[in-house]
Amino acid sequence: MRLQIRQSANSKIISLPEEILDALSLHEGSNVDVFVDQQGRQIIIRSTTNFSSAKIDAEFAHQINDFIEEYQSTLKELAK
Repeated sequence: MRLQIRQSANSKIISLPEEILDALSLHEGSNVDVFVDQQGRQIIIRSTTNFSSAKIDAEFAHQINDFIEEYQSTLKELAK
């Protein structure tokens, strides 16, 4: 799906179609994680996991997110 970056006040925005939001159970006001994969030239948007409800230590969860962000390309290759 190809989308266009638009101007809104002092920000640039991408409007996500309803079917994408529905597929991830997201709605206006939902929190998402956004990562930039510079090597793969990708912006990755994913549903935010509520770590507190999973009873995972917040610091550990942050370390895991950092690890995934740093090694995302390698992890994708390993998953093939």
